[in-house]
Amino acid sequence: LLPSAALLALLTGAAAFAQNKDLRTWKDCTGSFEIKAAFVEEEKGVVTIRQEDGELLEIELTRLSVADQNFVKAQKSKPGN
Repeated sequence: LLPSAALLALLTGAAAFAQNKDLRTWKDCTGSFEIKAAFVEEEKGVVTIRQEDGELLEIELTRLSVADQNFVKAQKSKPGN
């Protein structure tokens, strides 16, 4: 590999690893639907998560499980959010 190509491969791998460590299993309030994704943000009662393939998904906070609602509240209370 060329040095720039090797660097690009290394950075791409590091970014994928960083995204994967933030993945968690999200469940809906009925317990019948779940998805593995990373929290992105919550605004006006809508939660945005990033799926493993990078696609963003928006879900109403009230449609998530109580545990996931609590997770979102904890994320919002972290400094810088």
